[in-house]
Amino acid sequence: MCRVDQIVLPHDAHPDVGEGGVGDVGVVAGACHEGVGEVRYARSKAHVLPHFHPWAGVSGGDRGGVEDAACIGHDLGVAACQVRQLDVNRERRESSVDSHIVECSDKCRLVAGGGGCLGCVANHQRADEGECHYGERNGAHSCAGVRGRDRSKHHCPHSAANAASFRQSVPNSSTVNLATLFADHPKDRTAIVAGGDRITYGQLETEVAKTRGVLTALGLEPGDRVAILCATNFRFVRAWFGVTGAGMVAVPLNPQSPAPEIERELAAVGAKAVISGPAGIAVLEAIDRAMVPTLRHVLRPSGVALPDSIDLDAMRDEVDPGEIVERRDTDLAALLFTSGTAGAPKAAMLTHGNLAANLNQTASTGGRQMRPDDVALCVVPLFHILGLNSQLNYSLFIGATLVLQERFDPMTVFDTIRDEQVTVLIGPPTLWVALSQVDLVPDDALSTIRIAMSGAAMIPDRVVEDIAGRFGVRVLEGYGLTEAAPGVIIAREDDTPVGSIGRPLVGVEVRIVDDAGNDVFVGDAGEIIVRGPNVFAGYLDDPEATARVIDADGWLHTGDIAVVDDDGYVYIVDRSNDLIIVSGFNVYPAEVEEVLAAHSGVADAGVVGVPHPHTGETVKAFVVAEEGHELEEDDLISWCATELARYKCPTKIDRIDEIPRGLGGKIQRRQLLEG
Repeated sequence: MCRVDQIVLPHDAHPDVGEGGVGDVGVVAGACHEGVGEVRYARSKAHVLPHFHPWAGVSGGDRGGVEDAACIGHDLGVAACQVRQLDVNRERRESSVDSHIVECSDKCRLVAGGGGCLGCVANHQRADEGECHYGERNGAHSCAGVRGRDRSKHHCPHSAANAASFRQSVPNSSTVNLATLFADHPKDRTAIVAGGDRITYGQLETEVAKTRGVLTALGLEPGDRVAILCATNFRFVRAWFGVTGAGMVAVPLNPQSPAPEIERELAAVGAKAVISGPAGIAVLEAIDRAMVPTLRHVLRPSGVALPDSIDLDAMRDEVDPGEIVERRDTDLAALLFTSGTAGAPKAAMLTHGNLAANLNQTASTGGRQMRPDDVALCVVPLFHILGLNSQLNYSLFIGATLVLQERFDPMTVFDTIRDEQVTVLIGPPTLWVALSQVDLVPDDALSTIRIAMSGAAMIPDRVVEDIAGRFGVRVLEGYGLTEAAPGVIIAREDDTPVGSIGRPLVGVEVRIVDDAGNDVFVGDAGEIIVRGPNVFAGYLDDPEATARVIDADGWLHTGDIAVVDDDGYVYIVDRSNDLIIVSGFNVYPAEVEEVLAAHSGVADAGVVGVPHPHTGETVKAFVVAEEGHELEEDDLISWCATELARYKCPTKIDRIDEIPRGLGGKIQRRQLLEG
C-alpha cells in the first residue's frame, strides 16, 4: 500500500541549509492535524508527488536510517505537535517503514500565527530534547534538516532582516480574529493605495475601528450577518475588517448583480445589515426589502439618496471606536456565494481558522514569496475569494502594499504598474489575455513585476508564452476553490513546466483518486481531493450538499480531474462535474436553466460551457420552444440578465427540438456539445 497523509517541502525548499541539512527530503512524517498522520512507504502513488524521496524525514547523506523527525504541527492548530520519528532499515526501505511517535512538546517553538518552521528538524529523539528556534521568527520559510553533534539548539540560517520581513501576525490559537492580521506592522508603512489615497497601516486600524464602532452602536451582535456591496476600493476594506473585527459574519456580494439575485442572497443568509458603497446603491434601490425580513440596517455613503438608510460616513465620526471581538477558529468569518463543486449557488461557510490557515499555508510554502517591500496590484473583485483572501488578506498579512483598481482596464493596469512600481500581479486568465493583446506599451512595461500569478481558472499555454516572449515575465499558475479558502496547489518557480499548476501548499493534504476513491498512479487521471484546516465548514443550511463534497474522512471532493508527472508537477485536465468557469467565476448550469425555463415561451433548456478566447469559457444555452412561440435569442439573453449576474448569462442560445436526457432525466451535456 502506498500512502502519505501529509505532503510538505520540495527538496529545494530551503536552499540555504548546508551540509547535513535538508538533502532531498520532501515527504515529512506527522501532519499533526487531528492526530498524527500515518506515513508508510510511498513510491509511486500520484498524491505523494514522486519528486520527493520515497522515505520520509531523511537528513543529510545518510538515508539508510532516519534520525530526525519533522515537526510541522503547530501551524495546523493543534496543541501538541506529535512527530513520527522513522527508523528505516536500509535493506528493507523498498518495502516498509517502521515508525514510533515522540512528543515535540512546547519546546518546538512554532510561534502562534506562523506556520512556524514547517519541517524544521531539531532531532527530537526524546520528548524533552531539542529546542527549535526557527519558530521564533514567525517563520514563513520551510526549513528542514539540522544534523550534527549538538542538536539541543539550532537557529534559522536566514538573516534577522529576512526574518523580520516575513513576520506574520495571525495568532494560531483557539481564539483568533482575522482582523488582527495586520496589527503588528509598522504604523507608517503604506497598506492600501486606492482612488488616489494612500492609507498607512496605522490609518487602516483607525478607520476599521470606526466601522466596528458603528456596527456595535446599531445593536448588531457577534455572529450577525452583514452583507457588503462595495466595489474593489477602500470602502470594501473598511467594511470587511470592520465586520469581521466586530465578530460578525461578512457576506461579500457582487454589487453588479441584479436585484432578484441580491434579494435571494440576502434572504438566504438572514442578513441583518448591508454596507453599501456607491456601486451597490442602484441594486439596493431595486430590491424588495419585504423579501428580506431580517434586514434592519442599510448603511450608505454620504451624499447618496437611498430611502430608509443610514449615512455610514456621518455615523463613523459620531461613535466611539469599537473593540476587536475575540473569535474562535471555528467561528464563521464569511459567507461567500459559490456554485460550489456541485449544485446550485449556495453560501460557503468560511471560518476565521479556515482563512488564517490558508494565509499561513501560502506563506510557509517554499519558492518565490511576497515580501513587505512588495507592491501588489489587485484588479480582482474583492467579493471573490481570490481577491479577498489571496490578495487583500494575504498582502496585509505579509505587510506589503496593496493597490486597488476598481475597474479593469488593460491600459490602466499598465499605467498603475509603472506609476506605483508594482512588483506582484495576480489575476484570472482574462487579465493576462487582455494584457498580452495590448500593443501600445513598450516591451519593458512589466519590468518591475517580480511575481506574476494566474488563478481562478486554467490559463492557456499560449498566453503564458506570449507574456513571457514579449515582456520577459513568466506567469505562474495556482489552483484553488472557494471551499478551500482558496489555495491548494501553486507554482512558485519559473522552472515549473508551462501548463502545470505546481505542487500542493505546505499543510494541505492532496490526493488524486479514481472513481472508487483509490489513489491513482503517476500519469493516470483522477479527481483532486483536499483535506486540511483551510477546508470550509460546509454550505449554509444545506447538509446534503455539504455531505456530497466532504466525505466522512474530511476530504473535500473538488470535481477537478488532474494528473501528476514524473517530477511531481500537477496538471488539471478536466472537470468531473458540470461547472462552467467564466473569467474565474463559477456558473452552475442548473441555475441558468431554471431562469430560462421560467420564460413563458421556453418548454425546456440545457446549458453548457464552451471555450472563449478571453473569458476561458462562456455560457451557451439550448432551448426548446413552447408550441406556438417564436423565441428570439436577444430577448432570451435580456430575460436572463434580469435575474442573473452578467457573467452567468448565455452569450449564445440555440433553438433545438429536444434536450437530450438520460434514463434518470439528467441532461446529457456532452450530446449538446456534440450535437
